[in-house]
Amino acid sequence: MAQSNQRTNFDFNSFNELVGRQPAGLKVFLAESLLNDVDYLFHKFSNPLQEDLNTIQEALTALRAEMKKASARRAQENERQNSSTGSA
Repeated sequence: MAQSNQRTNFDFNSFNELVGRQPAGLKVFLAESLLNDVDYLFHKFSNPLQEDLNTIQEALTALRAEMKKASARRAQENERQNSSTGSA
């Protein structure tokens, strides 16, 4: 019964306001975490949509990996630019 009460008292507006200001990487991480929770429930209750969810999870995991690579490339570029600016 307490769980139901927690769900109805959750402040989605505050959550959306807080998350809305965060970087995309964090949002993707949160989405991935939430989908893992959904996957557990789908598996527990043998939901026929679990295969569809797995496809989404795989795509999101691939997207997150690409975002990490792009972030690392940007960091390297910034480091090169900063080092070349500092030596001039």
